[in-house]
Amino acid sequence: PAGVAVDPAGNVYVADTDNNAIRKVAATDVVTTLAGQAGVSGSMDGTGSAASFNGPAGIVADAAGNLYVSDTLNHTIRMVTPAGVVTTIAGSADLSGAVDATGSAARFFGPQGLALDASGNLFVADTNNSTIRKIVTTTGVVSTVAGRAGIAGSTDGANSQAQFRYPSGVAVDTAGNLFVADTDNHTLRQIASSGAVSTLAGLAGSSGSADGTGTSARFDFPTGLAVSSAGDVYVADASNNAIRLCVVPMAPTITAQPQSQTVTAGQDVTISVTSTGKPPPTYQWFFGGVMINGATSSTFTLNSVQTTSAGNYTVTVTNSSGTVTSSQAALTINPAGGGSSGGGGSSGDGGGGGAPSWWCCGLLVLLAAVRRTFRR
Repeated sequence: PAGVAVDPAGNVYVADTDNNAIRKVAATDVVTTLAGQAGVSGSMDGTGSAASFNGPAGIVADAAGNLYVSDTLNHTIRMVTPAGVVTTIAGSADLSGAVDATGSAARFFGPQGLALDASGNLFVADTNNSTIRKIVTTTGVVSTVAGRAGIAGSTDGANSQAQFRYPSGVAVDTAGNLFVADTDNHTLRQIASSGAVSTLAGLAGSSGSADGTGTSARFDFPTGLAVSSAGDVYVADASNNAIRLCVVPMAPTITAQPQSQTVTAGQDVTISVTSTGKPPPTYQWFFGGVMINGATSSTFTLNSVQTTSAGNYTVTVTNSSGTVTSSQAALTINPAGGGSSGGGGSSGDGGGGGAPSWWCCGLLVLLAAVRRTFRR
C-alpha cells in the first residue's frame, strides 16, 4: 500500500498498490475492498470488482466522499464514488506523455501523489515527467503548474522555468500554496500561489538525515507529504525511515489593527495590535513616525497621559519573512476639568460672574410695579 486518505466521515481509504485495489477501513476497523480486484491489473471503469487498476499510488478524498486515485502504471487519474463507481477523469490507459488537454486527451507519465485545494482543483505529482499538474475536476481540464516535462533539475524560479527531479508527493495549504516532495533531489519545495517555486528545506543532490533550517537540513528520498492546519508540513522521509516536520515560515499579518481613542488628561491609555506569523513576530511602536524607545511588545501603554501625547501611533510587525506596518491609531486627549470658569461671581451666584438669578427676578418685579404706578 502506498497512499492513504480520510473522508469527512472518518473512513480511511488505502491505495493498495500491489493488490491493484482501493480498500476501505471503516470507523469500526472493518476492512472491505471498495473497487478493483486483488491480483487483477487492468484499466476498466465500472463498479466495485468490475473496475480494475494498475499500481494505484496516490489517493485523496473530497468533501463529498469521492476519491481521486493516481493509477500510476496506467498513467491515468481515476475517480471512485462512495458507492465504488470508478471512472477515468484524465489521461488514457497505457498512453504516457505530457500533454495538457481535457479528459482522455491529456497525458501523464507515472503520476503518484495527489492533493485537493479548497476550490476542488486536483494537483498531481506527475513523477516521470518531473512536473506538477493541475486538473479542474468539474471540467477535466489538465494544465502544468510547474516544471518542464522531461527535463529533470532543481532550478527555482517562475513556474515555467522551475525544474523538479521525479517528485512523488504533493500537498496544499489553506492559502493555496503547494508543497512538493522532490524525491530524487532530496528536497522539500514550495510553489507559492503566485506560481513562484522555491526550495524550503534540503539541498539538491545531497542526501542525509540532518535536522536544521533551510539548506542545512537533509532528506533521503522524501515521498509523502501532509500539511497541518497551522501550515506546517510533515514529510515521509522514505530512505531515512522517518517522519520529519518542517515548520514553514509565514510573513506577519495584522489580524486586529490598533484603535483610535479619546481620553482625558491624566488617564492611562493602552494601544494594542494582534498579528500572526512564523517565526513569532517582533514589534516596534512609533509616535508621529518617530520610534518610541522600549515600545517593543504587542501592546503599548501610556501612564497619566498629557495633551502632548496626542497624535498618531503606528506599529511595525516583523519576522524573518517580512514586515508589515499597522494603520494609524489617533489618540485625542481632552484637558482635565472640562471647560473654563467665569470671574467675579460671589458665592451662590452659579459662577456666572454677574448678579444672582434671584436678585434679577426681584428687580423685574419691582420695575413692573413702578410701571403700573405711573400708568395710574
